[in-house]
Amino acid sequence: MKITLFLSVFLCLFSFGSLQATVIDSTNHGFTTLNKVTIKASPTEVYDHFVHHIGKWWSDAHSWSGQAANITIAAQLGGCWCERLPNNGMAEHARLIYMAPGESLHFVGELGPLQTLAVTGKMTINFKSVDGGTEVELLYTVGGYVKGGLKPIAGAVDGVMRQQLGRLKGFVERG
Repeated sequence: MKITLFLSVFLCLFSFGSLQATVIDSTNHGFTTLNKVTIKASPTEVYDHFVHHIGKWWSDAHSWSGQAANITIAAQLGGCWCERLPNNGMAEHARLIYMAPGESLHFVGELGPLQTLAVTGKMTINFKSVDGGTEVELLYTVGGYVKGGLKPIAGAVDGVMRQQLGRLKGFVERG
């Protein structure tokens, strides 16, 4: 997928206003986004759906192959959040560096067009039991060098993360 198309999709999602920005810090050298959603299921169930069924709820539009079904997460330390591509190709979205089943996941990696830039990303996903289900908190920090700076794309990246959490919520709650 070309970087310009991917960034256009980011900006389109952000500009429609249906996704409110939760960029908690942003400079030209990096940004941090924070998204939260409450899902009507136990932390263990939500964690299981996140890890073992990502290809069923992740958006096709935010995959390299155009088919989220090609995305998997290997649930082990060093495990790959990877995607199968045509002609035996592969893409690594992130690498699992910490896992506490039902509680937390930590990844290192650059999602989407960030992968083509001189940046590094760190994502932490926490699953916390709350009244009514599980609060999923997704914190994504990206830093590095990009001509023109990272600040202009922080809100768009945040919008994509919010969209994915909304899709996870819908998938889990539909059963």
